[in-house]
Amino acid sequence: MSLKRIFFVLALVIAIGFVASQAKADQTDSVTMTFASGASFNGTVTFSSVDNTLTAVNGVLSGYLDGTVGPGTGSDPISWVYAPGFNYSTDPNFSNFLMDTASLTSSSLFNWIEFTGSFTDGVPSLADPSFAPDGMGNSVQYVDSLGNTAYDPMVSGAISTPEPSSLLLLGAGLATLLGAGSKKRRSSAAH
Repeated sequence: MSLKRIFFVLALVIAIGFVASQAKADQTDSVTMTFASGASFNGTVTFSSVDNTLTAVNGVLSGYLDGTVGPGTGSDPISWVYAPGFNYSTDPNFSNFLMDTASLTSSSLFNWIEFTGSFTDGVPSLADPSFAPDGMGNSVQYVDSLGNTAYDPMVSGAISTPEPSSLLLLGAGLATLLGAGSKKRRSSAAH
């Protein structure tokens, strides 16, 4: 590969990295949470690029059953945000409700997660439950048989955010492989 081509590919990778770092797309992050009952939530949440509010969720609450109230066996799909784009806390903190599918199709609420966190330098993390308006953030909530809201508090959890520098490194590696493959094809065609 000629020196001119190497500089071109390098300039292209740097330009793509710069543009990617300036673009503000919605951010989708992986979430894992474990609750006092032994139940767990695994899924993804999407934050708005404009104001860091929750706009979407897709995951499974294991240890709760879809269409039934309270902990048990089975799994409950968590598939919608109660008020997408709304923040029940104050910036840089966030709080909203991750709802189960049965609550979407019924007039009753079954199981939901009051999801509470904070943004630091654009990176979300799970936060102290007191950041939620009712002080019960990061807990599974449901209405018990007496009509009271019951809480299953989180005992551990994390939000995993993809690292932009890792994506840039991947792009640089792919550009290098494409350049090497192009040179190999040209040299084979010349012989």
